[in-house]
Amino acid sequence: MAGRGDCPDDYCGYSPNQEEGMNRYERAAWMPMTDFETYPDAMPPIWNNNGWSQGTSSAAFLEGEAWGDWNGAMVVGIMGIGFGGTPIGQRIDVIEFNDENKDVEDVTEMTLPMEPGRFRSVVMGPDGSLYTSIDEGTIYKLTPGS
Repeated sequence: MAGRGDCPDDYCGYSPNQEEGMNRYERAAWMPMTDFETYPDAMPPIWNNNGWSQGTSSAAFLEGEAWGDWNGAMVVGIMGIGFGGTPIGQRIDVIEFNDENKDVEDVTEMTLPMEPGRFRSVVMGPDGSLYTSIDEGTIYKLTPGS
């Protein structure tokens, strides 16, 4: 909703047309992440991907001492496609929260040993590794370095 009228030609995707992209600040003003006018009781977000309009996939919490300072941090797959001047954003972000889990303390782009991909799923495995899948169907096993 948030700024949209009726869906033209029954299409309610990015609007206005995003083939040329849109300045992220203009987009946020026109179509905010959370429409507080329509949903005044909605919770405000504590993270917003620096205002970029990029899709996110699943999230998981890293578990195990092998992850060091990231033990307990949340990982999120980012699926930005890089048009209109936005960064490609095909990455996994590590989000560290404060002790009350009410504020983000730090966001780090995970260094990956492979080419970027649109990470559709991130899941902790029973062996303490992070398993990811990308659009092309490849599944990666990511283990913390020593």
